[in-house]
Amino acid sequence: MLSFPRGATIAGVPVTTLKAILTSIERTNSFTSAIQLQSAGASQCHNALAIEAAIHAELVDPDHATLTHLGYAVLGSSSNAPIPRNKATKLLRSLLETAERCNTDPDRDYEIAEIWLFGSLMRGAETVGDIDLAIRWSSRPGTTLDERDQRTSTRFRQLYPNAAWIEVWDMARRLQDRDLFGKRRNSAYAVHRGIDTLISMAEPCMKVFSLADGIISAPVLLDHHPDATTREVSIRARVTADDRDRLLALRPSPRPLPAKWACAATGHWFPSLHMFALDPGTSGYYHVATLVNHLHNGRHCSLRVFARDDIRHLAETDFDPLPDMFDGRALALIVTDYKNLMLQRGMDATHKGTIIYNITVTDYAQAGKTPRMPGAREAAACEDIVGFYLASLVYADTLAIRTLDPSIEMIHFFSTMPGNELIEARMRYWAAHLVKGRPMTFDAAAD
Repeated sequence: MLSFPRGATIAGVPVTTLKAILTSIERTNSFTSAIQLQSAGASQCHNALAIEAAIHAELVDPDHATLTHLGYAVLGSSSNAPIPRNKATKLLRSLLETAERCNTDPDRDYEIAEIWLFGSLMRGAETVGDIDLAIRWSSRPGTTLDERDQRTSTRFRQLYPNAAWIEVWDMARRLQDRDLFGKRRNSAYAVHRGIDTLISMAEPCMKVFSLADGIISAPVLLDHHPDATTREVSIRARVTADDRDRLLALRPSPRPLPAKWACAATGHWFPSLHMFALDPGTSGYYHVATLVNHLHNGRHCSLRVFARDDIRHLAETDFDPLPDMFDGRALALIVTDYKNLMLQRGMDATHKGTIIYNITVTDYAQAGKTPRMPGAREAAACEDIVGFYLASLVYADTLAIRTLDPSIEMIHFFSTMPGNELIEARMRYWAAHLVKGRPMTFDAAAD
């Protein structure tokens, strides 16, 4: 099991935030759901940055929204401080002595059949993240199943009188854990119930306790469990301390966020107060709240964002497939009710560590299609929301740079937008309120 120091970050994002995002992706296979997760970070923008960090770190497959073996390792990681070998050995010894006492207690309806040690402590590491154990319990002979169930239920209710109803087998598991680990298990113990996983892993291990022998004073190191043959395909690749160190040192090259980061799966984009972690006392928060209120009251302009891989949704919008250069970052397509725009963004790093950021839009028309002419009020509303959308990208890309390295200076270079001057003006207006509205960092969000 991987272990990260408390407060550790990967690509500038706290590991705790990444784990919440990875949990959402693992459950839903959706980046959209993870971005909208309100329990992970202070805003949807922070969640989008966490997904970017996960992609950079190869924790997720960006094409299928699934976790990689490294992603599962981070998801299951702990924040324990490294444990010196002598302390870990004492903890193991204490556990084995407790197991002996459990097996000699006549009031218990189970026995601890065997305990196997594997992982870094077994390999002789000077410090370990945790103590990897496989433990197999078995029923004590001489009693019937009904008798064991009755005794288990009675004892469980005595210890947990206010607990919700659970199955008897679950009661037995909780009692076994309590007897062996106490009221609260020490987080240093990484326990697999049963030995099936150990067999499937086919990794070096040693039996350190058995029902017949108790504590084994001179355990034998085996290449794998006696019942194992080869490592099963379903078992993920081993993740090492070198992988952890690489993740902690990761500083990916700056690049624009996906233009669709705040869009639904269909490409539809709607602003929300949950998008940004603006300080409620700033003008940025006030102006965003005002725009969102206007949209909910009917001043609405449909806005969709597409990249080259959105073939099905483009077809639904009666658009031809986009050229390969529309990667969704440097180049994307904005589709509105009456105007379609090609979005271009770039980040150019200078030799002094400064990043020059550019964003612009130009008209994008398809042969044989004439855009609809809107009324003045409709056009103004659409220009406002397109301007806000562009400014939200400026905000997100700026926060991404601040997250990677707060010392980097970012210069916003907004190109002129011939034919779209009003959109440019609204973008500059919104960008002034958003970017200067003191967007919170991950650290501030955690406070």
